[in-house]
Amino acid sequence: MESMQSWAQRILPLALTTGRTTTLVFPYPIKSADRGSADVLAQIVPEASNVLRVKAARQSFKPTNLTVITRGGELYEFELSYQAEPTQTVFLLSSGQAKTPMVTLKGPPLNDADLSSLSKKVIGADKNISIKDKSGLVTAVLNGIFIFENTLFFRLELSNRSPLNYEPASVRFSLSDIRRGKRTAIQQRELSPLYIYPNDGKVVQPGSSCAFVFALPQFTLAEQKKLNISLLEKGGERNLYISLRNKDILKASTFSQ
Repeated sequence: MESMQSWAQRILPLALTTGRTTTLVFPYPIKSADRGSADVLAQIVPEASNVLRVKAARQSFKPTNLTVITRGGELYEFELSYQAEPTQTVFLLSSGQAKTPMVTLKGPPLNDADLSSLSKKVIGADKNISIKDKSGLVTAVLNGIFIFENTLFFRLELSNRSPLNYEPASVRFSLSDIRRGKRTAIQQRELSPLYIYPNDGKVVQPGSSCAFVFALPQFTLAEQKKLNISLLEKGGERNLYISLRNKDILKASTFSQ
């Protein structure tokens, strides 16, 4: 059995600053990243799901932690502290640095072929929800939530009524608090999609619409939590934001392969 001393040694120290971004590269795609304080910024790189960027949101923040779970079942824990001039800002992590050798993930993983086939079914399925946001004559509507085994599928439709093309730069999924007490630490957790369909960065042309499907590992939300979907425009500011609560997630329709 692994000793407590060996366990503690696998808590990795990490110094952050406000003026430079620190990059963490993991051996597997990131399943979740949970930071212990809003004084730390963390973002999974959309184009490389095994890369996490972290940065201090303010100087001299109190020490906190960061927990990362990969799709390989590995758990990494970092002890974060502020340092004005960190000596290193890029870290290539190995499986041997994980705090535990393996975390049990629900169910067997679906491969990309499975996720692509299921996403195509989601595109043609009936609507079961409608949550929308608008910006600059562009509308985003979340009109479908579906579940297959341990995977949730979110269908997001973009409609462009403007004379300009709309090209999404990134779509971010995160969990955050609804109510924040003065003494309550703000928790924000980034979720990394398992699959995006279509995955070719489609441009929504003027007068047209396009549906996207995002597959994520199954989860539920506590009453005080919400799911945030942030759609950011490439080279523009027509950004769109949709928030869901657990009652919305529970409207998910089941379907078979």
